[in-house]
Amino acid sequence: MDITCIIPVLNRSQLVLEAIKSVLKQECRHDIEIIVVDDGSTDGTPEAVRASFPEVRVIETRGSLGPGRARNIGAEHASGNVLMFLDSDDQWLPHHAETLYSMLTEDTGVSYGITHTTDSSSGEAFLIPDDDSAPSGKCRSHLLRWCFLVPSAVAVRSEAFHKAGGFPHMWFGEDWMFFMRLSRTSEFAFEPQIITKRLLHRESLCASENIRAKIAAMLKSFYREALEESDQAAYQRFLTLYRHATSAGEQWNTVQDWYMSLRKHGLV
Repeated sequence: MDITCIIPVLNRSQLVLEAIKSVLKQECRHDIEIIVVDDGSTDGTPEAVRASFPEVRVIETRGSLGPGRARNIGAEHASGNVLMFLDSDDQWLPHHAETLYSMLTEDTGVSYGITHTTDSSSGEAFLIPDDDSAPSGKCRSHLLRWCFLVPSAVAVRSEAFHKAGGFPHMWFGEDWMFFMRLSRTSEFAFEPQIITKRLLHRESLCASENIRAKIAAMLKSFYREALEESDQAAYQRFLTLYRHATSAGEQWNTVQDWYMSLRKHGLV
């Protein structure tokens, strides 16, 4: 098996079916294994996936593990030498898998492209990264500035994934932490074209009423880890972001609101 697509899901019985369809529609020369990791759904998500796509492997957890740990479980059962991820409310464009797979080499452990995000509440749309000059190669210094990629637009060589220890056991910000850990030992390759569609909605982890508290808790975890590792650059960076998150008087409803605030204050 060449590629394993890992889809973590919780109570998205309809959205996840569309996500799976987008994988099955890939214009790709390589075999793609699909693993759905259900993290305790109560809306019949596992049954819906099995009924619609019997060829998809469904793994059920005991629930409440979070998307990062669910992805790790998928990786433990993966047959592919390349791991790709897809959140249950996102979709791959048809050239996604072929594009990312072709960019990986022995020296390049990670490849990523551009995600087109639609905010269903505001109707606004934006890109991540927001231009076509995102970094390649050694990306740690860039990742200290901002998380410019999302799991649904990333491919990782299996050995690079396991060397980095997989996703940390966090409910929020686990992707940023994982990418930073990856950047210690892997080089990144960037493809400046849109390969993924992302939906931001009220039930998204990146959009909620208490988003500021989530951001502050995430940043506290980040600067504490940096302090434990004597990484002064990372410590100072995340401490600065933490102070901004806990002192700014602006209203944030999404991570994108936070990003725009950071831009306004010259912090990214």
